[in-house]
Amino acid sequence: MILRFKLIWFLLMILLLLVSVLWYWLSGDSSQEEILIEFSLLTIFLTFPVGYIVYAGAGLITWSLNYEAGGILYAVVLWMISLITGYYQWFKLLPYLVEKVRSKHQKATK
Repeated sequence: MILRFKLIWFLLMILLLLVSVLWYWLSGDSSQEEILIEFSLLTIFLTFPVGYIVYAGAGLITWSLNYEAGGILYAVVLWMISLITGYYQWFKLLPYLVEKVRSKHQKATK
């Protein structure tokens, strides 16, 4: 069951990247920033809450360095970081925590 969720989540993330990059390249200059915003919001949604932390942290870092970040390369780098952290959040940390709570509950009921 978890393998199915893992596969669906990973395919959604890849599909999101491919559609966004193609849409970015094929669109005119006027809508490219909107595409990146939608891409970022969907990435945050699929990796929430750690995706929000990744994007907020990247925003704080670029703001503190007075660096004007933007463009498709910046978005893809953040997507890769979100993919890695989201994977560990959903498929490593969450199952570990669920198992830990289950084992504590089983010990308490014995």
